[in-house]
Amino acid sequence: MMSSKAVLWTEMEKCDSFLSPSRSTNLGDGNGESPLVLQLGGNNERDLKQAALSAKQYDLFEINLNAGRK
Repeated sequence: MMSSKAVLWTEMEKCDSFLSPSRSTNLGDGNGESPLVLQLGGNNERDLKQAALSAKQYDLFEINLNAGRK
């Protein structure tokens, strides 16, 4: 609505929350928010990979990975 060149970013999603079966999301609800960047954060590279692969089902412009230390 603001600009045809605007890119929207989600709030930071923790990998364990994103991978939770009880999680609800509005990433794929067709609300017209595009392009959309998903931000994933975590300190386990396997969880980050799994969450990123899981997020491929949504029409995302980009997936931003934020990796911390264990």
